Amino acid sequence: MAETTSWGILYYSFGVLLAPLGTAVAASQATVAGAFSLALFVAGLTARPIGHGIERWGVRRIMTCGAVLAVVSYGLLSTVSTITGLYLVWLLIGCSHAAVLYEPAFAAITQWFPEPRQRSAALLFVTSIAGFASTIFVPLTATLCLRLGWRTAVLILTGVLLAVSLPLHATLPRPTVRFAPALADARRSPTLSPHRVLLALLATVFTLYVTVHGANSSRIAS
Repeated sequence: MAETTSWGILYYSFGVLLAPLGTAVAASQATVAGAFSLALFVAGLTARPIGHGIERWGVRRIMTCGAVLAVVSYGLLSTVSTITGLYLVWLLIGCSHAAVLYEPAFAAITQWFPEPRQRSAALLFVTSIAGFASTIFVPLTATLCLRLGWRTAVLILTGVLLAVSLPLHATLPRPTVRFAPALADARRSPTLSPHRVLLALLATVFTLYVTVHGANSSRIAS
């Protein structure tokens, strides 16, 4: 539920808000889309420190702080009237991406389910349910914008984040296992370990996904 809500509001709602945001800040859709690109870039930059934070303080603290940042920054979106303000807000939203979307959720599942079969089933379940984020929140955001205006729509979606994502993240269970020492050794080791190969493949897949999805969104918007 938290992942579906976070993805639907912090990620997919932007496609619906693109046009009204352009009107509000008196900028082209291409310029407005740059704010979303900035958010993705910042999410990539902050992924590593977020990962270290998860190892040090745990998933619950990091995802709760990320949820608080998501609520505050997305709520500020309703107040923007300049392109500078828009970019600053999406910079903050990008930081929240790294703390509440799939990557920290996968880290949580890895800690909760040490048995490979259970872990695979949990990962499949989360990604399958969160896959409905666009199906739910794109039409919901569009309906709210048409009936109430985009600023009110953003405030309502902020309330949904506050009511759903924040409490769920704040009550996440404690991990049953910590990250395996082999992973830490793999990070310190200069040799090409299987863990490094797997991490490189995952990073490549996520990079290609974001690139293709961003290009497709820009094509649709244009």
